[in-house]
Amino acid sequence: MTANSQWATGQIVPEINAIGLPFLFADAPTAWRVLDGDAGAMIDEKAQAAGLEGLAFRDNGIRHVSHMSKSIATPADLAGMKIRTPPDDMTIAIFTALGANPAPLAFAELPTALQSGVFGGQENPMTNIYSSKIHEITKCISLTGHKSESAPLLASLAWWSSLSPENRGCVQKSATAAMWYQRGLSWEASSALMEPPEAVAFALLIGAFFHRDLSIGLYTPPVGTTLFISSAIARTGIGETTRALLPFYLAAILVLLAFSYIPALTIY
Repeated sequence: MTANSQWATGQIVPEINAIGLPFLFADAPTAWRVLDGDAGAMIDEKAQAAGLEGLAFRDNGIRHVSHMSKSIATPADLAGMKIRTPPDDMTIAIFTALGANPAPLAFAELPTALQSGVFGGQENPMTNIYSSKIHEITKCISLTGHKSESAPLLASLAWWSSLSPENRGCVQKSATAAMWYQRGLSWEASSALMEPPEAVAFALLIGAFFHRDLSIGLYTPPVGTTLFISSAIARTGIGETTRALLPFYLAAILVLLAFSYIPALTIY
């Protein structure tokens, strides 16, 4: 069995490269629905003809462009850009068609190549950009969404055929469960990275203000209820809102203690 990349699988099953056509999918869940339907079944038929059994299409994210100094607002902004790509014919063809100057390079060598000026930009899923700290080198990340990628889980057809029906069912069930778990992790991580930090901070601030105002408006504020309401209004997690409010809680407790032990302070 092998958990491989889409472009590597495309060397054996060329039809899978169609999934990487530019701007084909608006988001990852749309790509999943296609891969889990007739298109995925067709790809599996082609894989079987090449001696492979397709067990699951894991997610490898929607790819975006990051650059050392400029954002990409229109295709014209890619003109002449020296951009690193994986050794994938589809990705190279996309950027060539858009007027860029793409060249393949091993991922491990990418940070050094960017810092030395060999490349002005690169393209990857958001999770790869942040896990490899490329965002610290390329300051501008443009949400181009130019390509979707899967990460197929494949098995040798000869080995697969040698299994009993019961064992094949067990392996397939496990592969499907693992696929959905991996897709969920990938979607959650990508979505979190797509949210601008200032937007998250603003939402927490709004939640804190709502909680403060609700608490002031009640004589005996049920803290849990007001936290729940304010978090729902701000669309943040209750844990995040609670952490943001800790300074407010501490300050309120200190003020109450001061008033309790030094009543004269209340006249001020």
